[in-house]
Amino acid sequence: WKETLRTVYKRDSYRCQRCGSGKTQRKGLHAHHIKPWATYPELALDLSNMVILCRSCHEWVHSRKNTGREYLP
Repeated sequence: WKETLRTVYKRDSYRCQRCGSGKTQRKGLHAHHIKPWATYPELALDLSNMVILCRSCHEWVHSRKNTGREYLP
């Protein structure tokens, strides 16, 4: 899992893929599963199913404000 996380962070240049904030921002960065690993355990380590988001964008993705279902299945 740790190696997968390192790969995803590096692929996404340690930046939120929604707003562009970097790892030095206070928001913090999260690895988000596009298709939830609880429902799709076979995709838990699939790099194409993961994206780096800052905390506020990650919260937005899971909120009702995300009417276009961005970064969701």
